[in-house]
Amino acid sequence: MARAEARAAFVARLDDGAPLRYDAMRSAPLYKRDRLNSLLERAGDRDLGARAALLGRILTVELALRTVDAGVDWAPRLTAREGSRAARAGEPGSHAPRAVAG
Repeated sequence: MARAEARAAFVARLDDGAPLRYDAMRSAPLYKRDRLNSLLERAGDRDLGARAALLGRILTVELALRTVDAGVDWAPRLTAREGSRAARAGEPGSHAPRAVAG
């Protein structure tokens, strides 16, 4: 089976036999909904190019979170200055996003 067909088959059945989409992903807060769904829909495209590697990384993150029964808890984004100040002070929300166990 060619790589493009293997990717398409994997994405088509990853969510308990249904196609994987943004709304069912534990890592969803890391991505933009429309762009992610578009990439997932094109998983079998032979001309995916460098996006095939990106899709592989996204799927790896998703599988890792599912394996450890965790998700991503989205904390508010801070500006670079606010983030570094908050991180030095050890304030909650200074590192976004973060994984949480389920």
